Amino acid sequence: MKKYISMTDIEAEFMERGIYCNLKGIPVPPDADAFEDGYYIRYPDGHETWLSKDIFKSTYKEANALPLLRTIPNMASDDYKKRFQAEFDQLKIRYDGLKSMVEKWDKKKLDFIPLSPRSIYIKQLVAMVDYMFVLSIRAKKENIDIGQLSGTL
Repeated sequence: MKKYISMTDIEAEFMERGIYCNLKGIPVPPDADAFEDGYYIRYPDGHETWLSKDIFKSTYKEANALPLLRTIPNMASDDYKKRFQAEFDQLKIRYDGLKSMVEKWDKKKLDFIPLSPRSIYIKQLVAMVDYMFVLSIRAKKENIDIGQLSGTL
C-alpha cells in the first residue's frame, strides 16, 4: 500500500467516550470503557466522531503549536505562487525562531548550551535576511503577496 499524509484542519475537544456517546444519543459499545479519555472531533465537512486519546495524540498536533506544519498545504500546492508563499513563510518562521534563540542567549536565558560559536548563528541570521530580501524582490516582480505570513498561519 502507498503511504498518505493528511492535512485536514479539525476542531477537537477533550471528552470521555461515555460523555461523547451521551451527547450523540448512542450507547457506549459493550466492549468499551465509558470513562476512556479521548477527543470529540468535527471535520470540515461536518462529520463528527470520537477518538481515543492515544490515537488522537499520535495523529493530530495543535495547529498553533507547530507553525511549520501549517505551511504544508501551500508547499504541496500545484500553484507555484502558493509554494512560493510557503517557502517564504517557512523561512520567516525559522528566522524568527533563531533570532529568539540568540536573544535568549544574550540574556543568558537559554535552557541549553549551543555547540557552535555565536558568530555562526549570526551568520545564519544574516544569510536568512538576505534570502528573505531576494524572495521579497521576486515576490514583487511576480505579483505574489508576502506582506504577512500567508496561507492559514
